[in-house]
Amino acid sequence: MNLIQETKFFKLYFDENTSIGKIDYTPATATMTHSEFKAMVMKEKTLLEIWKPKRYLANMITMQFVIVPELQDWLVKEFIPVFAKLNVERIAMSVSPDIFIEVAVEQTIDESGPDLPFENRRFPSEAEAMNWLLED
Repeated sequence: MNLIQETKFFKLYFDENTSIGKIDYTPATATMTHSEFKAMVMKEKTLLEIWKPKRYLANMITMQFVIVPELQDWLVKEFIPVFAKLNVERIAMSVSPDIFIEVAVEQTIDESGPDLPFENRRFPSEAEAMNWLLED
């Protein structure tokens, strides 16, 4: 995977051979403000629109930011639709061991509705998530 962008809060990668994008959230997300979260997500959205992955891995193992309900609603309106627009087929999430972060992620996906135009699954490790993305 080629590193596309690195910030204090994330590293974004893209593999042209598999058309898989991956974001690794950093432990620095523990100090992130709501406005920094929104800015980070908008940067991620812009990069997704440029690279157009068909499959995507959100590695949240070291993420320390709890997505509060207000931000969950914002994600559903401003960010989740980009995956449909780009015809992403699968999204894998390696989830944080922090139960509050995991629940917030689950709530965000649930709020997106039952008819998401892509498969999505949560995994306890990045390796398991990547294996699923690489399956036909």
